[in-house]
Amino acid sequence: MFEESDDEDDFRHYSQRCFGIDNDDIEDEEDLRHYSQRSLEINITNEKDLIETSQSGLSPSLPLYYQVGSGFEDRPGPSSSGIALVEGYSPENLENAVIIDERNRRINRRYNAEEVTFQARIDTQQVPSRLRITPLIATVEAVRQLITLLILRCASNLRPTDLIRLCFDAIDLDRPVSTSLMLVSALSVESVVAPIMRVLQSYKHLKLEHGVTVDVIIIHIDVGAGRGRKVLNIDTDRQAKQSILRIQPDESGLCCAKAILYALAYLENDLKSINAMRDARRTTLLNRAKTLPRDAGVPLGPCTYKEIEVFEQWLNVQIV
Repeated sequence: MFEESDDEDDFRHYSQRCFGIDNDDIEDEEDLRHYSQRSLEINITNEKDLIETSQSGLSPSLPLYYQVGSGFEDRPGPSSSGIALVEGYSPENLENAVIIDERNRRINRRYNAEEVTFQARIDTQQVPSRLRITPLIATVEAVRQLITLLILRCASNLRPTDLIRLCFDAIDLDRPVSTSLMLVSALSVESVVAPIMRVLQSYKHLKLEHGVTVDVIIIHIDVGAGRGRKVLNIDTDRQAKQSILRIQPDESGLCCAKAILYALAYLENDLKSINAMRDARRTTLLNRAKTLPRDAGVPLGPCTYKEIEVFEQWLNVQIV
């Protein structure tokens, strides 16, 4: 049911091998002027545009885990094959310029993970007119919108304890640009924008309208897993523990009667009866389970709280 390999280092190495990189050391400080001039071929001549871009591009925001379901509306958009989550949808919204298509999805059962590949690009013809007069601001907002839609599509149904890693690749890039392997609860637009702008500043010929490939690694972490602790598999664990008695379900609905017989035998320390009832080759347990309801005046079949109350009165015990 669950894999025993739950070490966070193994997950990190696994996500790195999928992308063929090791890019965990990510800096948050970015040079927007250098990035816009070299990576996006935009000359900054107005200091006011630079200030506005810095505020809109690196403004702090809540992680996407807290943003999902807080004011977003379900409306169709050209950026996805299904439902796109956008805020304040309108023809002037930059979401119309972002196109995201899911190309492939693969399940990795060894690490309880998913590997999803998206193809994303920016349609410059759909950029709102209000942003065309400030191309630098339009570029930064387009990148943020693309990343926001990607995170919403990937992380909207994940638990905060799951791990996620995003990797961006393009034809003109020497190597993919990757985020670190992080918790979904710590995922934010800024944490994804930072490594992208850090690397793209060296690629002056890279353009967003040419499209990028986005590989997303999602590792599902069960509650209580991690830090070297094994995931508790109840079905397997209770078979190995002698202190847990497992009552096999059957079509006759005698599970409750069987459980009561086991409990009484252990309460009275009747080892002979315990061994006889635990032997699957013998019908001792089944025969006693049919006799007990008949003697107590309970009809054969599944039991509710009313039938259990009758058993308690007839046996003079309390069943919890």
